[in-house]
Amino acid sequence: MYFDSKSTKLDDITWSDMHKLISRNGKESILCIGQRLYSNMRIPLNYDATKYRNWHHFDEPSTSKKQKISVMSFNLLSRHYMWKPVFGYLEQEYLSWSDYRFPLINLMIRQFNCDIMCFQEMEHLIYEKFWSKGFPSPNYHSFYVRKSEPVYWGDRPSENIDGVGIFVNGDKFDVLDSHAIHFGEYIMQHHVKFNVTKATVERVIPRNTVALLVKLRDKQNGKILYVTNTHLYWSPKFNDVKIIQTKLLLNVLHDFIDHNCLCDPCIIMCGDFNSNPSSKVFQLLNTGTIDAFKCNEFALHDYDHKANSELFHNGHIENPFHLACAYESLLTHSHINPRKKLEFTSFTKGLIDVVDHIWYSKNHFKVTKLLGEVDQSYYTETGVVGFPNSQFPSDHIPLVTELAYL
Repeated sequence: MYFDSKSTKLDDITWSDMHKLISRNGKESILCIGQRLYSNMRIPLNYDATKYRNWHHFDEPSTSKKQKISVMSFNLLSRHYMWKPVFGYLEQEYLSWSDYRFPLINLMIRQFNCDIMCFQEMEHLIYEKFWSKGFPSPNYHSFYVRKSEPVYWGDRPSENIDGVGIFVNGDKFDVLDSHAIHFGEYIMQHHVKFNVTKATVERVIPRNTVALLVKLRDKQNGKILYVTNTHLYWSPKFNDVKIIQTKLLLNVLHDFIDHNCLCDPCIIMCGDFNSNPSSKVFQLLNTGTIDAFKCNEFALHDYDHKANSELFHNGHIENPFHLACAYESLLTHSHINPRKKLEFTSFTKGLIDVVDHIWYSKNHFKVTKLLGEVDQSYYTETGVVGFPNSQFPSDHIPLVTELAYL
């Protein structure tokens, strides 16, 4: 099999085709394939996804490899959201999906090669054609849910819509179950559980936010693990909606869990929550509850939080799980080294903030390693004003952590 770079387009081949080429010539790599397909390829041959980032280790010598799980969460930045008014100020040669971003994303993912990988803004067409089978290697299983078309989408192809995906290392885990949810549809289908108000109808139901859940069994120790991935609604004018979407995900996860076997399950929750550490979404996941009466996000919008429902209990929104943020140690400046702080997970002219998170059951896991912050000197002394660029193929950076069973 040979691909002619003059006549072959990326959309004409599949990931399995690439694997066949790799298998035929062991010296070929995905980077080399990209160079044969595109004469304008400029990805450095020595590209290192961690070049401007720091690993933080919290390991103990007694922690065995079989106790550890590597986890990634990464918003890929869909090529259909590369609007010129938003990204026109960046170096345009690094914004090309076919020539640069797609090959670099593939290379970055393969370098990390985590046991569990959660992706947001994963385009449906690209997933089906390149990532649904055998990516990043043949032993992985993948699960995906696509968002519905927003009103502004018009007559553009529905297959260009993005969604969220979970990729699981089949050598490490058996997949026992999976479940997808469209939050707006869920409320409509279960409306008897909610005190549906005008705010619910106008603000929550129209949003096309989705989430994905999988149930896994660790092959080495038999532990059952539940993983979720979501991408909450983006607008800061809809922080109330983000809280409700988070609560819906917690409720669906609670129902998804087999409580006959587990009263305190092993959970990993990943995603682009579009919520920073000072948000009520973060507070809900971190502390277990928020008081709706004291929540400014609900001051102007009536969700009937005075009455008990699927969302509220005695005026509170509750999280039934005991969770911890994997990056908690990097969210505040260290007295020892004040530069070691995660300043952002999304870096653009309009947004520099920590909005992506990995959560885990603090009664079952501990963090042994984190891929930390981007070196400040990289973006303060070199003129970098935002991503994507030559090193980072998305406006978000991937979060990578290693967890160990307690």
